[in-house]
Amino acid sequence: MTLCPLPLNTSAPLSGVVPFEVVGGTQSGPGSFVIPGQSAPGCTFDAPEGLLLDWITLRISVNELPPLLQERLFANLDSVCAFVLDGQGNPLELRWESKRLNFDALRSDAPGLYMTVTYVGAECFFYLGASPASLTQDCNVFGSLDIRAGADAIISHARRCFACWLPHLEDWECCRLDVTGNYALPDAAMVKTALRTLLQTDNARRKATSAKNGGDTVLWSPTSDRFAGKAYHKGPHLRYLAEKEQIDLDPERLALADRLLRLELRVGSRFFREIKNSKRHPAFAGRPWHNFTRSELAGLHRAFFGPLVDGVEVRNMGRVEAIALIAAANGISEGRARAAYGTYKAIKDSGLDEVKASMAKRTFLLHKMHLLAAGYSDADLCAGNVVQFKPIRIVLAQPVSGWDDLRKAA
Repeated sequence: MTLCPLPLNTSAPLSGVVPFEVVGGTQSGPGSFVIPGQSAPGCTFDAPEGLLLDWITLRISVNELPPLLQERLFANLDSVCAFVLDGQGNPLELRWESKRLNFDALRSDAPGLYMTVTYVGAECFFYLGASPASLTQDCNVFGSLDIRAGADAIISHARRCFACWLPHLEDWECCRLDVTGNYALPDAAMVKTALRTLLQTDNARRKATSAKNGGDTVLWSPTSDRFAGKAYHKGPHLRYLAEKEQIDLDPERLALADRLLRLELRVGSRFFREIKNSKRHPAFAGRPWHNFTRSELAGLHRAFFGPLVDGVEVRNMGRVEAIALIAAANGISEGRARAAYGTYKAIKDSGLDEVKASMAKRTFLLHKMHLLAAGYSDADLCAGNVVQFKPIRIVLAQPVSGWDDLRKAA
C-alpha cells in the first residue's frame, strides 16, 4: 500500500465536507489520519535561513470545528487514513486501518501531514502535525523560522485535504516546535566523528542510539516534554526516504547532505503549558505562541545546545580519549574499555573476519557492543586505514542556510 494525499476539491465550498466511504472505526479511542505532503497553494516561505522550524504540532477543540467535520472525525476514531494507488498514481480506494498514532514519537523528518483526534480529560481535541518545509518544498532539509508562515502552511493544507473551513491559526494551541540547525562538515566521516565527540559532552542524561542506527544519532533528555535535543547525520535518512520514493532528491544533493550534522531542539507541550501558568520562561510568559520571533526561537536553540556543542572541537581521537569515551558510554572500567579498543585497533589492522575468528564469540560480541554504545558504527568496524583530517570547531552561530551555502562550504 502506498499513501497519497487526499484528493483536493478546489471547487467545493469551504463550509462543507467531501463525503467518503468508511469501513470500521470506533468511538473508544484516539483517531489518526496520515496524509503525505503536498504543497498548499498560496503558502510561501521567506528565503531559507540558518535555522528552521522542522516540526509544528497544533491542536484545537473539536467543538470549534464545523459540525460536518466533527461528525466525520468522530465516526473514525482510532483509525489511520490511507489510499491505494493505481499504476498512474491515482487513488483507487480508501482504506481504514485500526492503528494509533503517537504524535510525540513522530520524527520531524516524517514526510506529510498528520492528524489525530484524542480526548484530554473530558475534552476532545483535533491535532495537526507536520514539517512546514516538507509541505512546501521537496524535502525539509532547509526552511524558515517564521512560525506564522509554518502554521499557516499546515492549516491551509488541512483545509484543502478536508475541503472545509478550519479556524485561523490564532484559535489553535501549539503543542510542539522543533527548531533545527544544519552544520556543514568536510565529509561523512567527520560527521560520524563529531557525533562520537558529542557523546563526551557533560550531560548526565545523554545516550547513544542502538547499533541498528549505526551511531548516527545522539540524544539529550529524549523523554522530556519540555526540552529535548538530538544531533544526527542527515544524509543516511534522506537516502532511506529517497529509496522509499517518499522524497525526490538528485544524487548531487544526496551527496551534499552526507556532510550535514543536524542539531534539533524539540520544544514540548510542558513548555507551552508553563508559559500560560507560570513565570518559568519570562521571555515567553503570557504571550501567544504565534507571536514568537525568529530571534527568540533561535535563542531557545542556542540556550539548549550552547553548553553542549558550541565550540566543540572535532578531531581524530587519540588512544587515551577513545578509551575514556568507551568507558563513559558503557559505565565500565578502564581495563574493559581498553580491551574493547584493542579489538577495534586489531580490526583496523587485520580485518574483521580474522579478528572475529581469533576471539571467543562472547568476548567479540561484548567488545562490539561496547564500541557501538560509544558511537562507533558498523562501518567503522572494518579493515582500512584511519582517515586523518584537520580539527574543526562546531560554531552554533554559523549554520548553513541552503544548498548553495552548503556547496560553498565544500
